[in-house]
Amino acid sequence: MTVVEIGLSRNADRWANVGPFTFEYTVNVRELAFFWTNIFGCPDETSDDTVNILATYIGVERLLRTTTKEACLSLFKSFFFDYPRQKIRVNFGPTINPLLSYTIGMKINMQYAIGFCDKKVVYIDELACLPFLKSTPTVKHKLDIIGNQRMAMSSGSLNLGNLTGDLDFMKRLTLFNNDVIVYDLDDDARDEYTRDDLNATAYMLVNNVAPSAKEVGITLQDVRNTFNTKVPKDLFPASESLDDDLVNKPVPLCYGPCAVIPAICMNGKVKSGPVAYYSASGMTSLGDVQVLIGDTWTSVTPTGGPQLFTLSEADGRGGPDNDARACRLVGCVGKAISRITDIIVDLDNQASGMPPAVIADYYDVDEWNAEAATISTGGFYLAEQKPFLDVIKELQDGANKRFRYEINAENKRTIRIDDNDRAAIMFVPKEKILENETFEMETDREAVFANLEINYARNYEADSSLRVVDSSKQSEVIDSIRSAPTKSYDTLLQTEALALERAAREAEMLGRVWFFLTVTLIGREFKALRITDVIELELEDREWMGIWRAKVTELETKDIRTKTRLQLLERIPYEDENRILKVDHEGSIKVADTTDIIKVAK
Repeated sequence: MTVVEIGLSRNADRWANVGPFTFEYTVNVRELAFFWTNIFGCPDETSDDTVNILATYIGVERLLRTTTKEACLSLFKSFFFDYPRQKIRVNFGPTINPLLSYTIGMKINMQYAIGFCDKKVVYIDELACLPFLKSTPTVKHKLDIIGNQRMAMSSGSLNLGNLTGDLDFMKRLTLFNNDVIVYDLDDDARDEYTRDDLNATAYMLVNNVAPSAKEVGITLQDVRNTFNTKVPKDLFPASESLDDDLVNKPVPLCYGPCAVIPAICMNGKVKSGPVAYYSASGMTSLGDVQVLIGDTWTSVTPTGGPQLFTLSEADGRGGPDNDARACRLVGCVGKAISRITDIIVDLDNQASGMPPAVIADYYDVDEWNAEAATISTGGFYLAEQKPFLDVIKELQDGANKRFRYEINAENKRTIRIDDNDRAAIMFVPKEKILENETFEMETDREAVFANLEINYARNYEADSSLRVVDSSKQSEVIDSIRSAPTKSYDTLLQTEALALERAAREAEMLGRVWFFLTVTLIGREFKALRITDVIELELEDREWMGIWRAKVTELETKDIRTKTRLQLLERIPYEDENRILKVDHEGSIKVADTTDIIKVAK
C-alpha cells in the first residue's frame, strides 16, 4: 500500500524561551488549565491529536531540521521536532525574537502533515491516513548519460479523490513548495502502524495544485529546484579607494590548487603609493605573484597575504596615470579541500547555513563518503554570483569521475558516481519483466563520440585551459556511425595525469554504440531502484536471450510497476556456455573445457 504525507501550513505563536536564541512551541497536544475554564469561563481548547511536522519556515527561509535538541541548540536557523512530546524547538539565531515577530511583520510557519493512502483507513502513530489516494503517485527520475552540466530533475504527480467534498478546503490553500513524502507500507490485517513501518520512496515538493469537484491533482517537483540562493554571498562594500565598478560585486571564492587566478585591486582610485590586492576568500597560498608590465607577466614580491596583500609602488604601478597594474597568482592554493565534493559541502554552508561538514542530519553520510572516496581534488575559482544549483552542475561535471548530486527519499543530500563497473544490486528474473518477449532495442546516436577532449589546469585570468584528447575509439565510432563527433568537458582537474585518466574513462563510456531498452518491472522491490544502479536481468528476446548487466538511466514508478530505461552493459555467459558436454559410458553428462579431460564413450 502507498501512504502520502502532504504538508499544510500553520502559523505558530505562543513561544517559550528554552535556551540561547532557542524557543519551544507546543504543536498540538494542549490542556487548558482548570482555573481558566472554571473560574474565567474560557472555552476548553484541550486537544490530544498527534501531528507530524515536515518543515518550518521563517518568512521565505526554510529552516534546517536537526535530529537532536542539542544540535538545534548549537545551530542558528534550525528546528527539532519532538514527536512524542509534540513540541517544536527552533533556534532563531541572534537577529530574530519570535515574541516580537508580528511587530516586525514576520511569520513563523510550520508544515504539519495530512496523510492519505490508497486502500483503507490506516493510522500512523495516531495520524489518520484517509483512503483518498486514487492511485499510486507517479515519480520520474532521469540520468543524462552524456554529462551533468544539465541537472536531470525528478518530477511526479498524484491524484486525490474528492467526490465527497472532504478536500474542498484545498481550494483555499497555497501549497506551492510544500513538502510531500511518498511511503511504501505493508498491506496486512492491521490498521494501526508506527512510523518505523513506513519506507520512504520519494521526497518531493508541491509544484502545483488543481482542485475540482471530483479530484485534486497535484504535480510534484524536485527539492533541488529550490536551491536558488546565489553564491558567493559576500559583496565588496563601497569605500573611498575601491573602484566604483567593484562595489557590490561578489568577493571571489577559491578552492584547492589553481593554475592561475586574477587578483583584484582594492585601491584603484589611488594613483600613488603601494597597491593593495585581494586574492579570494579562504585563500591559503598566493603562489607566484605576477604583474603585467607591457606584454610580459613578471614575478614580484608581495607583503601580507594570503587574502589581502600589498605590492610596492614600483612593482604595482605603471603607465602614464600611474594606475595599478593587472595582477595574477600562478600556482596558488585556495581553501584547502581533499576532494571536489568538499566544495559542494562548503558552498551549501554559505547558501543555506548547512554545517560545513558531512553530518547525518543532512547527508546520507555512508553513501556520500563511499562515493566521494574516489573523487580527486581540483581547483575552482568563482568570481561572479551564480545560483547554487548552477555551481553544482559545474562541480559534478568537472571531477575526475562524473557524478550526480541528488536528494534521496529521506530528504538527505547524497551523490552517485556514473559508473558502468558498479556491482549489480539485484537479479531480475524474466517473470518480473512485463515486455520480455516484446521489448524494442534502441540506440542513442547523440551519445557516441570519437574524440573526448578534457580541459584542465584552467587559467581563470586569461579564461583558457590546457587540453588532452583521447581518440582511442575513433576507428570504432567511424565504423559504427560514419562520423567522428567530439565531446569536450571543462574540468577542475589540475594535472595532465588526471586529465588523461578522465579522457580514457569517457572514451570507454561514450566511445561506442550502446543499446538501450525500456521495460516495466513488476514488484514492490523495484521501488527501491535508483538512477545509476546496475542490475542483472534475464531477457527472453531471441537475439538478446540471456542474462545482462544493465545500468538504470530512467525510472518511472507507479503502483507495483516501475518503468525503467536500461543501458545494456554486457551479457553474462551461462555457467556451461561455450563449454564441452560429454556423455560417459554410464550415460552421465559431464562438462569440460577441453576434449582431453573426458573421452566420448564408444
